[in-house]
Amino acid sequence: MGRRIVRIGCWMLLGLSMAAVAGVPPRPWASMLLSGTVAINPDGAVREVAMDHPEKIPPVVLDVIRQAAKGWRFKVDVTGKVVARARMSLRIVARPVERTKFSIEVEGMDFTEYGAADGEQILRKFMPAPSYPRDAISVGTSATVYVLARVGRDGHVLDAGAEQVNFTMDCPRDSRRGIANLFAHASESAIRHWTFVVPTKGALAGDPYWYVRIPVAFHLDYNGMAPRADDYATWQPYLPGKRRPLPWLKDQSLVASAPDAIPDGSPTVLGGTLQLVAP
Repeated sequence: MGRRIVRIGCWMLLGLSMAAVAGVPPRPWASMLLSGTVAINPDGAVREVAMDHPEKIPPVVLDVIRQAAKGWRFKVDVTGKVVARARMSLRIVARPVERTKFSIEVEGMDFTEYGAADGEQILRKFMPAPSYPRDAISVGTSATVYVLARVGRDGHVLDAGAEQVNFTMDCPRDSRRGIANLFAHASESAIRHWTFVVPTKGALAGDPYWYVRIPVAFHLDYNGMAPRADDYATWQPYLPGKRRPLPWLKDQSLVASAPDAIPDGSPTVLGGTLQLVAP
């Protein structure tokens, strides 16, 4: 049996790399998380989309993104030549439709406005790692858990709940629900003990609390095959879980966007002024 190393990555999406020839994704489902910027006109339409590292992205995927962006409309309340320039993160999903054909779509989107200065953001402070569920190790599976946390003004977590659990390595079908619950519980339990540096100035500073999305990645590294920095824009296994309701969340409109489209790196704060009204 190969050597297995347990890795848990908070804030980074880690997946098992799979080979793709000439931009053709592996079967059965695959996805990639891409990043870039979008410029928005005064009428809310998209003026320009610029992807990070476009030379690494398969041309067919770039075309899908360009076509999708033509239909995006944002709620805006500013004047100017370009009213907003935002960072964006896109979840691209490929599904098989025939033996050798795939349907490729922009499955989820996340947009974050530029311009946040020091003191205007939520930053991680104390972040103990969750424990890797033993039953998940025994069946040889990995997952990414997308957790929504409500952070109070003192930086402590008031509520935390797993919105979605996506497997990044296959899991026996009859075990998926139970293993997904174990991943969710491990993530929620750890994040309830996290603390954050909260905004002290800017538009967010006066809020009584903040909703923050956090990806927590559990990864099994077989025989030292760890994720690489050059895995950007390569197809990864994709077994998405169902969205989970959070009883303590009052405003459901805040979580309209796809949890698994959030970018790597810092926590994503929900409820910004840049709103997509027509995806």
